[in-house]
Amino acid sequence: MVTAGQPVSISAVVAGIQSFLVTVNGGNVTVGSNTGNIGLPDFGVSVNGIAKIAHYARNSIGTAGSYCSAGACYTSTNQYAGIDVFYTAENTVSIVGLAAGGTSCPGGYPSFINATKTYQGMDSNSYISWASFSDQAQTTYSAVYSFLQKSNIGEATTLYCKAISTDPSPAGGSFASGAPSGLTSSGINDGTFVLVAQ
Repeated sequence: MVTAGQPVSISAVVAGIQSFLVTVNGGNVTVGSNTGNIGLPDFGVSVNGIAKIAHYARNSIGTAGSYCSAGACYTSTNQYAGIDVFYTAENTVSIVGLAAGGTSCPGGYPSFINATKTYQGMDSNSYISWASFSDQAQTTYSAVYSFLQKSNIGEATTLYCKAISTDPSPAGGSFASGAPSGLTSSGINDGTFVLVAQ
């Protein structure tokens, strides 16, 4: 909370891991995509708390510690290539970003989860969860997602999803109150992701 006349500290974190795009063609590397877009860094900002960003990648590129998590790197339109989590405090998830690809679950809109009705949040057991829609207008719910947050670089986690057709309405207006039930037991395993940066 910000109070008039009181000092305010602001924490800003830039996700430098994705600060520019490159194109690799026949062993030649050029800055920018094939459309000329060099990309812009994502960032998280927090007032009176520590902001942070975590990046999870799916695809190893055959070199220890190297991952490809966007663009042409995804192996299927049914798989997300990467997940970015933006925190406005140590345990407060404000945004979840999904990189290139898709999902084994129905729907998948939006790919940048930051709306009130997507209910993104992390519960006391460290499960990060959100709801998605079957349409870009975000009128029809299609699935809920959840994965266990990891703390150490190199640790793997599994993304689970489950089809829904109604508003999941978690207590308190966020999945910070608890992950959707039944995902790990009866949901769809939507892939393994490795924490590669935070």
